[in-house]
Amino acid sequence: DGTVFMPFAFVEAAANLLTNPLLDPVGKIPAFKYCAVALERLT
Repeated sequence: DGTVFMPFAFVEAAANLLTNPLLDPVGKIPAFKYCAVALERLT
């Protein structure tokens, strides 16, 4: 509970477009592996 999974390693999935644009200040690595989400029921 409390976890959302979304594969981000594949270009065709375009999941990285939904993630945080922030970079690590030292390594300049994008924060693709964690970000806050808000879930909303569609039906």
